[in-house]
Amino acid sequence: MPDESIDIRLKCGGFSRLSAFYKQARAQAKNEAVPFFLLDAGDSFQGTLYFTRFKGVANAELMNALGVDAMVIGNHELDTGNAPLANFLRSVHFPLLAANWDLSSEPEAKPTRLQGHPLMVSHHNPAHPARYILKAVGQQTVAIFGLVLENMKEIAAPDPDSDFLPIIETANSVVAELYAKGIEHIILLSHLGYERDCRLANEIGGLSMIVGGHTHTLQGDFSAVGLANQHPYGHTINDVIVLQAGYNALMAGLAKIALLPKGKMSIEAGGNFLLTSADAPLLTQQGDEWIP
Repeated sequence: MPDESIDIRLKCGGFSRLSAFYKQARAQAKNEAVPFFLLDAGDSFQGTLYFTRFKGVANAELMNALGVDAMVIGNHELDTGNAPLANFLRSVHFPLLAANWDLSSEPEAKPTRLQGHPLMVSHHNPAHPARYILKAVGQQTVAIFGLVLENMKEIAAPDPDSDFLPIIETANSVVAELYAKGIEHIILLSHLGYERDCRLANEIGGLSMIVGGHTHTLQGDFSAVGLANQHPYGHTINDVIVLQAGYNALMAGLAKIALLPKGKMSIEAGGNFLLTSADAPLLTQQGDEWIP
């Protein structure tokens, strides 16, 4: 008897399920009296008609509702110039991280100016002089900074007054500044891609963790739902934890992190989770139709 296969699909993903997932995770963290940080690794604009129609306004409302703590800027945030991102920045309640984005050439009279906004955490912004943000974790401090693609002008459409600085030099400078202040637990929020993140774990000393995007890399074993097992969750290189949580709001990453001596971190529990709901039916194909 020839082998037979059945194509099965599952309704999953979306901001409603993201919201429910992180609401529950945030409540659990509160019950355990531990801080909760929600980080976005960029490319939150493109991919749906919401951006085509609203140019980032809907995205801002949704991400504010999620309670995002910080977001690194992806290349798709600059697909149509700086203006949509500037309007997005004026609508969100969280900082945008891009330590190697130099906006000092922006004219002061520019109506969609990014430089000078207190939530723009870029290269030497007078309104936010630090190229990083700080989060209190008990008696300790965790620093978070962002890096964006240095070839942004080749793959997106930033305004001509935007300059992107070398990644390694910027990262080393930020880490050295933080260590000089006695801050050793450092998270890099990256939109550079998984392979680049893995290389940076070796190339940049002093990092604790890299939370990345851009390459849509899914860590963890999802073979049960037909997805290839690409990489182990929480891949550690040179004592640096490298994380990435997939793509298209289909998955969410959640990790309980322990702060160890000498700037090290460890994952006590967690993983990437395919976002489904209790009433999400499996769909099987019958002819040209998908039937619950």
